[in-house]
Amino acid sequence: MSEAERFTLTVTRSGGIAGLTRSWRLTVPAAEAPQWAPVLSACFASAPDDSAHRASAPAGVDRFTWLLVLIEGDRERSVRTAEDELSDAARTVIERVQEDGARGR
Repeated sequence: MSEAERFTLTVTRSGGIAGLTRSWRLTVPAAEAPQWAPVLSACFASAPDDSAHRASAPAGVDRFTWLLVLIEGDRERSVRTAEDELSDAARTVIERVQEDGARGR
């Protein structure tokens, strides 16, 4: 990830008891990119450009599946994971996008 570019993160949660899908979106200005770089590197380290990793089926009924998408310029990387397989970095990205996205950023 280039620290000089602005980027957009989209987090989508699907499944659960009602099977509903919910999404959050956050555009991060270039000035804040360095603060995000370590967690994004860890979260998307295994995600090659322009590909989505498929999660295994969530363990147990009514569990969530998460899709995290990073768009930086014309590059897009995504990771799909079951709730019980979320890495610490993915959890951090989800929480920050939910919180900052709710504030209308």
